[in-house]
Amino acid sequence: MLFLIIKPFISDENRKRIHFHGYDMTSLHRHICADILEFGGAKPPMDNSEFVHEMLAKYEDFYEANTKYGYSVITDRIISNRDQLFKMFLLRRYSNELIFKSDSNADLMSEEEQELREKPECRDRDIQALRDMILARKFNTDRAFQLVKNYYKIRLRNPQLYKNYRPSALTSIFAHNLQTVLPDRDHFGRKVLIFNMGKWNPKHNSMDDVHRANEMCLEIAIEEEETQINGVVCIANMKDFGIHQARHYTPTYLKHFASLMQDVFPARFKAIHVVNENTIVHMLIVIFKPLLSIKIRKRSSGL
Repeated sequence: MLFLIIKPFISDENRKRIHFHGYDMTSLHRHICADILEFGGAKPPMDNSEFVHEMLAKYEDFYEANTKYGYSVITDRIISNRDQLFKMFLLRRYSNELIFKSDSNADLMSEEEQELREKPECRDRDIQALRDMILARKFNTDRAFQLVKNYYKIRLRNPQLYKNYRPSALTSIFAHNLQTVLPDRDHFGRKVLIFNMGKWNPKHNSMDDVHRANEMCLEIAIEEEETQINGVVCIANMKDFGIHQARHYTPTYLKHFASLMQDVFPARFKAIHVVNENTIVHMLIVIFKPLLSIKIRKRSSGL
């Protein structure tokens, strides 16, 4: 039912990136090496305690910086014409010179500080963010620029998702072992994220909490340049997923999720693998599929 709702919002391209394996883990292993997986592979059941400990120790301030992208606060000015032109300048310069640090001349730096209230450390963070965007769109500056605008807009329109955007604010949801990023890459060099959808208890954590925690995992996954180039794959484990969870996946939320995956988040989603899915999940698939782009549909089976 979940995917039935979201289907209209996913492009044909993205639908083909979603694979449904049911209880056939051999099918999953044809896409991701069994040596790095549970699900009939060589690894024990997922325990995200080490991952969460590292997240709390190393990334507490990282997420807030990503949300602001070098600005003291998020305001409409961030997506104003003046800022958009400035970012387009940076995107084009980065794509041409492959720079990793800002080398603005003195006059431009002075103008940035006066007009945009930016400091050198903010510009460095902005360059890092723009690098993520340009790599995610394969150095197509026009597409990367649109991604920049979408990234800011979704934060302005959904402030509840990015308020107090820190791991320490979500320790209760991480404690339920819902998600993690595997330490090992697959044979294509891609980062592997696992989401245990059936472990979510709506009585304890809201859908917004789940969304925030999932996005934090994605932020960590793409921090390394190798991941920005090779992309990420996701495994959605639907074991124990039932109607009490499915009813929270409204068309509005699924449309937001599809937009995040396709148009907002600076990552290359190479594939989404769904395992242990039941009848409820297949009903959601019918709704979800139309939301996917043609590109993602081509990378998936069962859609």
